[in-house]
Amino acid sequence: MTNSREPLLIEQVSIETWLREWLSTELRMDIAEIDPERPLASYGLDSVMGVTLIGDLERWLDCQLDPKLAYECQTISELVQAIGLRREKEEKTSVRIRVHGPLERYPLSYSQRSFWFLHEIAPDSAAYNVALAIRITSALDISRFQTVLAQLLGRHRSLWVNFSFESGEPVQYVSGGPQFTFQVVDAAGWDEEQLRSQVKSDYARPFDLEKDPLVRITLWSLSPDHHVLLFTIPHIVVDFWSLYLLLEDLGKLYSDHTGELPVLPSRHLEYSDWVTWQSEFVSTQGEQLWEHWNNRLAGSSMTLDLPTSFPRGPVQSHKGASVTFAIDTRLSDEIRALAKRHGATLYSVLMAGFDALLHRYSGQEDLLVGSPVSGRDQSGIDDLVGCFINMVVLRSTLSGETTVQNLLDQARRTAMDALANQDFPFGLLV
Repeated sequence: MTNSREPLLIEQVSIETWLREWLSTELRMDIAEIDPERPLASYGLDSVMGVTLIGDLERWLDCQLDPKLAYECQTISELVQAIGLRREKEEKTSVRIRVHGPLERYPLSYSQRSFWFLHEIAPDSAAYNVALAIRITSALDISRFQTVLAQLLGRHRSLWVNFSFESGEPVQYVSGGPQFTFQVVDAAGWDEEQLRSQVKSDYARPFDLEKDPLVRITLWSLSPDHHVLLFTIPHIVVDFWSLYLLLEDLGKLYSDHTGELPVLPSRHLEYSDWVTWQSEFVSTQGEQLWEHWNNRLAGSSMTLDLPTSFPRGPVQSHKGASVTFAIDTRLSDEIRALAKRHGATLYSVLMAGFDALLHRYSGQEDLLVGSPVSGRDQSGIDDLVGCFINMVVLRSTLSGETTVQNLLDQARRTAMDALANQDFPFGLLV
């Protein structure tokens, strides 16, 4: 008699093989080195890789999976078992993203509404532009490059939009085709300082969300084989994940040497489908998530008292700054070794260290830290261009008795909990 569990066992072996092959490819390791019983964190699996892993696995299995599986499960073997249980007990009530076809006009997502609000307060500010600058050190056929740009942007209707305020609500409406500006600047003879100044100046030009093409592309040509390319797009239209998707596709399209533009894989969903899904999700499951976050943050202090804190002015100045520094190889190796010893991701180690730093300088034992998440935990949207980003709040408690292991365990649990409940819009929480 055939064992009724045999198909499941065969499937589990297949999933294990797929996971080992995926890690082998991503980490550039021999598949023989991928041990199903070794902690996933020891391979350097971070939050971005975890989301990518689950997304690729969903497409392979053609099913919906919980993104936190990549963090809850310590090993490949545990992940395989959890996937099996998840598929056996797949929730019937979950809201799926449905294809609605191209929409000419649709509401804003919750993150877009936040950016719209900020734009209305300071319409002449470029504080919420996002940009990607690329240095090209090879000959460039500018005519072909412009054709490639048109094809690239033509794939993403979410880039054809403008915004308006109608009947008391902001909406986005789609133009009849790609809307972008492309300028070539002769920068022959420029030094690096002049080039950097011009790139920053171009990035800092604001957009009129109602009238301007919302993709601005500038190419500075210093010599026939030295160029700098700058993409600038309002954050209300894209997130940084989207910029790297555009860069990846741009490379594929331009690097084809057949003389004909290659055809990239078609997509099943549009950004507008996800916006519709988000609205349905919040209306059906938002209350449950609101209760979760409300309980999670109850009684917490909303202020952080640091010695460097100063009173804020009545008008936001955007005069903040960032400090860039490099971690040397020895310290980097020690941090990774610490993560490996404790079965933690690099993100958890760095977040635990940041919590400890804030505790030391503020003396506060109850800390709230905001962390951006991709917002792409649903199946089929990791290749979409749009503004998916969300924020989650990571709450930590520390005292003089807290050990390194306690701190790392807490950082891991907190991150897992936040990822499992990341679909609740931050704008509704605050």
